[in-house]
Amino acid sequence: MKTKQKTFTITETNKKTSEIMAEMRSLFKVWSYYDDAELDKDFPPPKEITIREFEYSVEPTTLDVSAKEGDPEMKGITLRERLLMEILYFKETGKHLDIIGWTICSGSRYSDGDVPGVYFNPSNDGVYVFWYDLDDSGATGGLRQAVSPSSLLPSTLESRLKNVEQFLQDNFKGFTI
Repeated sequence: MKTKQKTFTITETNKKTSEIMAEMRSLFKVWSYYDDAELDKDFPPPKEITIREFEYSVEPTTLDVSAKEGDPEMKGITLRERLLMEILYFKETGKHLDIIGWTICSGSRYSDGDVPGVYFNPSNDGVYVFWYDLDDSGATGGLRQAVSPSSLLPSTLESRLKNVEQFLQDNFKGFTI
C-alpha cells in the first residue's frame, strides 16, 4: 500500500496580498521590494478560491532552473501561495522555508515576464520578497510545482452547481439534476 507523501496544502484566500504580508510581519521580520499598493495591484486575490498541494520541502523542489527554463505546463507556485506557505510552515515549526536557496514564484508574472522570489536571510533573520529576472537561475534558486491540480472550494462548486441547475430548469422544463 502506497502512503501519501506529506504536502503543504495551500488554500487561497480573498485577503489582499498586503494583508497576507501584514500577517507575516506580525510573526517575523519581512523585507519586501514591493509596497502594499504594489502588492495589491500586481498580485490581487484570485477570482476563484482554490486549494493546491505542494511537496513538503524546506527548499524548492527543482533547483538551478530559471522561470524561463521551467516546464511551461508546470503549475508553479504563485507569490501569494508562497507567502501563505511561509506562514503555515512558521506556525507549524517556528522555522522558515528557503534557508539556503530561494523560491522563484513562476505562477506569478509581470507583463515583461519577470517573476517574484522569496527566501529567508539568516544573517538578517528575515524573509525577503523581491523580483527576479525571467532568465536568471542559480544553484540555490528554484521552482516549487503543485503536486495536485487546483481544486475549487466546495462552496464554489456548490454555487456553480446551483447556477447550472437553475440554467437547466430555466431552459429545459422538467429537467432535474
